[in-house]
Amino acid sequence: PHLLIIWLCRADVHAAVDKRGVDAYHLASDLFRDLDGDPGLAGRRRSDYSYYGLHEQLSVKQIQTLVRTNLELPLILTNRLLRELKENSGYIINISSITAKHSSPHGCAYAATKAGITGFGESLFDEARKYGVKVTTIHPDMTQTDLYRDADFTCAEEEGSFLEPSEVAEAVRYVLGQREGLVVPDITLRPQLHRIARK
Repeated sequence: PHLLIIWLCRADVHAAVDKRGVDAYHLASDLFRDLDGDPGLAGRRRSDYSYYGLHEQLSVKQIQTLVRTNLELPLILTNRLLRELKENSGYIINISSITAKHSSPHGCAYAATKAGITGFGESLFDEARKYGVKVTTIHPDMTQTDLYRDADFTCAEEEGSFLEPSEVAEAVRYVLGQREGLVVPDITLRPQLHRIARK
């Protein structure tokens, strides 16, 4: 199938489109040019674009980076590739975050961008479903990644208190495995336990 996956969970962007060699990675690279050229972000990987703390402690640049990475880029990538996906009854899978669904103190800006991508996915499905386009948004909870490297907390080590990235990938596989005519618009993944570890 033609497939656009926008892997935004943990503020990272990956995109892939099968067939016809459409290379969305180049689109993402072009769109990231301004961010990569920012001396304040030199040496930082894209997956580091998540900032935690009291909202007034974030810089304007940090807020702009969150909005650009988590909201603006997926909207533009989808805009650039949607015609192709409509022609081929393609899939769009947004990986958002559990923070899109509930209050997130010390992560207000991050949560706002994730809520934005969740709302975008819901509206886009209603807009594009008549063309055969399938849109799913996946909302993972705490996942064992480097997202929290600069935060004052991280995933607890206790078994059952975090998700593995492979489990998010399995959710994508589940979405793609559904019969033609069935769409799973929303998946939420949560560990059994709600635990964090303070640094």
